[in-house]
Amino acid sequence: VSSPSKFGDLGQNSIGVALLGGSCGIYGLEYERYFGGAFGLAFIGSGYANEYACEYAWDRGSGKYVGGFNFSVMPELKLFHCEFAKGFDMTLFGWSLVGITAQSDWSTDYNKELDILSYSWDGWKINAVAGIGFGFDFVFAKHISVPVQFGFIGQFPTTPIVGMCVGTGIRFVW
Repeated sequence: VSSPSKFGDLGQNSIGVALLGGSCGIYGLEYERYFGGAFGLAFIGSGYANEYACEYAWDRGSGKYVGGFNFSVMPELKLFHCEFAKGFDMTLFGWSLVGITAQSDWSTDYNKELDILSYSWDGWKINAVAGIGFGFDFVFAKHISVPVQFGFIGQFPTTPIVGMCVGTGIRFVW
């Protein structure tokens, strides 16, 4: 192990994909920017649409599309940095997270007598998301970052839930 420096001299920006999963999930494209060495912000967001269907709907060629999105801001604080070998660095960091997640909400009603399946749109399920934890960021060849994160994450008020989470991703650092 070479002599550790507290923050290292890696790039200030990174872009990639992230997944923070557990009781509720945050995932998507990620942009991260460090300001002055120790403090950084990561922005994670995604949107999706997929076909909502059951066996009945697939058999009859019908189905509805559901969609959703999530967007989060993750302040990070570098706690320790160490260069293990030329081009292989590790950083210990603390993180917090605030964000929003939304999903379109559909319900179905099947009438057995008439053999009809009806859909009704029930609006959006919108939740605030918050979390806190720590992580290790492994950087290979000075440009490939693989973070591993642990912590607690929760969402409220529509679908309240709190639990442990683990996350990872891959980013290009410059």
